[in-house]
Amino acid sequence: MSSLESNNKKSRSALSIDNKRMIYGVIKLLLISALTVFMMQELHPFMQFINVELVKLAPLAWLKFMKHRFFFNMLLYFLMYMLLYLLPGFRITGSVVTIGMFFFGWAQHHVVINKKQIIFPWDIYNLRLVSEISSQYKVIINVHVIISFLIMLLILCLIVVGRPQKIHRKMRLILIVTVAFLNALYFMGFVLNPALQKKAEFYYATFISITNSTNDGVFFNFFHYINSLENIVPEDYSQQRALDILERYSQEDALRAIVDKKPDVIVVLNESFTDYEDYLDLPTNEDVLPFYHNLSGANLVKKSLFLSVLGGSTANTEAEILTSQTMAFYPQGSYPFIQYFDHPIDALPELLRAEGYRTMAIHPFEAFGWKRPTAYPFMGIDTFLTIEMFDNPEKVRNYASDLAAYEYLTAVHRAHKKNDPDVPIFQYLVTMQNHSGYTTGPDALPIQIDTDKYVTELVNYLNLLHISDAALKELIDYYQTSPDPVVLVFFGDHQAIWADEGEALLNQLAANSRYDLEVHRYVTPIMVWANFDISDSYLANIDQEIMSPNYIAPLIADLTGMDTPYYRFLRDMYSHVPAINARGIMDAEGHYYELNSEDIPDDIQKWVDEYAVLQYYQLMNRAE
Repeated sequence: MSSLESNNKKSRSALSIDNKRMIYGVIKLLLISALTVFMMQELHPFMQFINVELVKLAPLAWLKFMKHRFFFNMLLYFLMYMLLYLLPGFRITGSVVTIGMFFFGWAQHHVVINKKQIIFPWDIYNLRLVSEISSQYKVIINVHVIISFLIMLLILCLIVVGRPQKIHRKMRLILIVTVAFLNALYFMGFVLNPALQKKAEFYYATFISITNSTNDGVFFNFFHYINSLENIVPEDYSQQRALDILERYSQEDALRAIVDKKPDVIVVLNESFTDYEDYLDLPTNEDVLPFYHNLSGANLVKKSLFLSVLGGSTANTEAEILTSQTMAFYPQGSYPFIQYFDHPIDALPELLRAEGYRTMAIHPFEAFGWKRPTAYPFMGIDTFLTIEMFDNPEKVRNYASDLAAYEYLTAVHRAHKKNDPDVPIFQYLVTMQNHSGYTTGPDALPIQIDTDKYVTELVNYLNLLHISDAALKELIDYYQTSPDPVVLVFFGDHQAIWADEGEALLNQLAANSRYDLEVHRYVTPIMVWANFDISDSYLANIDQEIMSPNYIAPLIADLTGMDTPYYRFLRDMYSHVPAINARGIMDAEGHYYELNSEDIPDDIQKWVDEYAVLQYYQLMNRAE
């Protein structure tokens, strides 16, 4: 055999080996991609592929996912891993990415179980808050975490084992550019393209983030929310249409103030404050909220507050309260404080400031949460006082007690009245005592539940409410003695959320509730109290027992002597649509409709459409 033939044979042999290695590399990446899909979805407690679907004897449903969404999720990971494979240091970069995705999935698993929502792209702005709050929850290590951990180890073995593919420098560069282009094409053309996703049977339900993540995959859903951020402009919106609606209400007379002197306005958002006895037959040994239940008189109005959130996302209730906007018109899973409040916005504190009020917010916790230091000034809040300003406050569990928060609130009020007695003040307090994580409770537990299913966390929570009730008495006693008129708005920002046993118990007790099951977990109490007679007020004389947060400021306008065409529109709307939020719509007869339902009557839809136009105008008309 000639040397030339020998060299040709060696070249063919080497080429054959290289081809085999290339095929092996592609197969390995495909397997890694498939395993990554399983790893990420296994950490989703409501989509456990084999564990759930096959055990439930519903293999066809699982196969349907496999046929469509599984392929698209796998392609997402394959293109990513392929690019990493072609770049230097795949063993390191591939391992780091895989470990990172496992911990992202674990974090999402933790959030879904504890908060009944997923991780959204904008949560990155709130990582410090998440870190602080998460310390109150148990670390979750269950069968799904273990299975996903084992899958991660298998992926790491596939990445590390085997010799790296040797590719000629020029060919490697061509492949890198090609795969990078395919990644960009896939992201821009499909991952971020709702129209194509719809054709591929992807499912995006309004304000049902867990369902979306379940059906479509963790990262596909994550990117969907990035894509939804810009979609806040209502159909048929124009600035002129908004101005025409406001002009209609500019012709109406403003509410007449029922008190001669501008009252001090105190708004207290009490963390997770709930009155279960309002709609549940809760078998407790004694009244959880005796002071609140016995409080009555011509200076008081009590209603039920129908909210957008459950178990968290306090800032969204804040946005609705302060701006008279509704979460119904924001993209699913969004946080206006973080995403949209980056310029001056017409809001209750801003309007009061224009009337000569001093405006301040108080929060007995760290300032960083929800970008409050940025959002509050844009809404007209001049001063923001946080836990650093408190002097060794009393704590219940790891949080400042309601009593400590009220003592600080009233001390600031007293100091202001001493220094500026003729200047009315707006005080906005967000408490922390009852924040979730109820594995630990207060030292004393006088409230007990008479049930076969003793739920420790629920008992801890009810006793926290009991402490809040006693603190509320102290707060009202203080403002009752004020020589100046005072209006106090007190409400819960959302209900607490429970593990399966607690949720099952509440649903069982709510079987005869006056609220639909879709509604009752989103209702908290609200009261408007004053140290003067408010029986002639608009709020006291409108015949609706339920309201949503966006109506609070318009309904107390006559108590503050302040009114606007926007508020007049909302008062008019309230008599027809007393509740609208991210969950749905309730009409004056108590009928509940899901958002965007075809069953919404035309007259109700007309109100909703005009409100959407006005809200966008209110949000954007002062933007630069």
